[in-house]
Amino acid sequence: MKTTVLKRLSGTGQVLSASGEVLEAAPYHLTIRQEGMDETAVTITGYVAPTRAVRRRSLDHGERLALRLEDGRQLPFVFVDPWGRVEACGPLGS
Repeated sequence: MKTTVLKRLSGTGQVLSASGEVLEAAPYHLTIRQEGMDETAVTITGYVAPTRAVRRRSLDHGERLALRLEDGRQLPFVFVDPWGRVEACGPLGS
């Protein structure tokens, strides 16, 4: 199955807790991909680089966080490793 990169996003955003509290600013690099011909099969992965304490909060407690991008959109995500790799756990919204 062919994977197509639709867009790459980079900048400095705000990492938010599940309750919407701003935890800190962090650089991000995200890739939006489409799997095959299905326009609904979109994945968003990449890296977010907050402090170790914020990464541990998500990894140790399974907390879903959100990233407010520079353009104001928000992406719910989880860390998948202690080095900052992330996967979206919801759509990129406004």
